[in-house]
Amino acid sequence: MDNIEYFFNPCTVAVVGASSKPGKIGHECFKSMVRGNFRGNVYPINPSVQEVLGKKAYPSIEDVPEDIDLVIYALPAKDSVEIFNQFKRKSVKAVIIISGGFREFSENGVLLEEEILRIAKRDGFRIIGPNCVGVFDPYSGVDSLFQPYERLPRPKKGNIAVISQSGTFAVTFMDWASEENVGVSKVISIGNRSDVDEAELIHFLDNDPHTKVISLYVESFTNGRMLATS
Repeated sequence: MDNIEYFFNPCTVAVVGASSKPGKIGHECFKSMVRGNFRGNVYPINPSVQEVLGKKAYPSIEDVPEDIDLVIYALPAKDSVEIFNQFKRKSVKAVIIISGGFREFSENGVLLEEEILRIAKRDGFRIIGPNCVGVFDPYSGVDSLFQPYERLPRPKKGNIAVISQSGTFAVTFMDWASEENVGVSKVISIGNRSDVDEAELIHFLDNDPHTKVISLYVESFTNGRMLATS
């Protein structure tokens, strides 16, 4: 359960791979964070641009002038190991990996996923994903989704939490909830579940003051014993 709180209530967020080009996943993830009501600092990380949406861009996470609680990773899987090795120096607590190309893609992707999990355990940060859309929390303003507001209106604040292995189901639910004026406390897409899984999230949400209903869409369970005690 260590550091799970930082997925939902960070003080600082870095979007690694934030692009200045609309339509790019990194651009849309960064735009979602900026457009929401998140009150902390959000930093775009991209060595190829000077700024993204009017905010100064930094060549690497190590160049950011303060420690980072949450990283949203939107670069190719092949770059992940080199970049993840930088996180300890910025005291990163949590990482949402939007990118695919890991276990679901190839044997080499399996090895990459195993290596980033080894780094995470060594350096003490948690991972949601890879291969997911991540987290939407209307209370804290954390929004890692790369679907723009024009295509996917965000639901209002409410007391329903959704945990989904499928990113498509997560955004479809959000679209329905927005249309039907149904409020949510959190929507969490967990993808490959390399680290944080549905059982840990249920335990966390059980103590969340904004959540009264927890719903799940999963294709299997990774930790039956913990789930049985939820």
